[in-house]
Amino acid sequence: MIVMMVAMAKNRCIGKDGTMPWHIPEELKFFKEKTMGHAIVMGKTTWNHMNTTLPGRYVYVLTTKSRNLVRKGYEQCHPTMDDLLARYQTSDDLLIVCGGASIYRLFLPYASQLWISYLNQDYDGDTFFPAFDQEDYTIIKQEVYSNFHFVCLEK
Repeated sequence: MIVMMVAMAKNRCIGKDGTMPWHIPEELKFFKEKTMGHAIVMGKTTWNHMNTTLPGRYVYVLTTKSRNLVRKGYEQCHPTMDDLLARYQTSDDLLIVCGGASIYRLFLPYASQLWISYLNQDYDGDTFFPAFDQEDYTIIKQEVYSNFHFVCLEK
């Protein structure tokens, strides 16, 4: 199953200058808990701007150029989108799409669920989560935290 996980500001901002324009430890902990033990996919820009590794998760980096993506102790793969769709679209195994904006746009039509952390404020940014019609989804779970609220939408 393909799911998309995103933290976004009220204005749908997800980034500025290739990084997140916020640091919310509570949401980062939430991300870790939700993604632990699962495969995740991200684009090269997201990968390059991460300042940490993600132990306990298998990381796919979707890119046309695989150089400069190696990190010590990291097992990763550079698949095509078709490879990932064939492997995960009808599987019970989760593939969690983690950004950036172009990767979200590519996978949005194929995602069974959207896991959205709506931050409690707007942020200035240059990268935004793609628009989607919430009427196409059903809210199946909501949780409130001090700095964000989580909504799970299912297609």
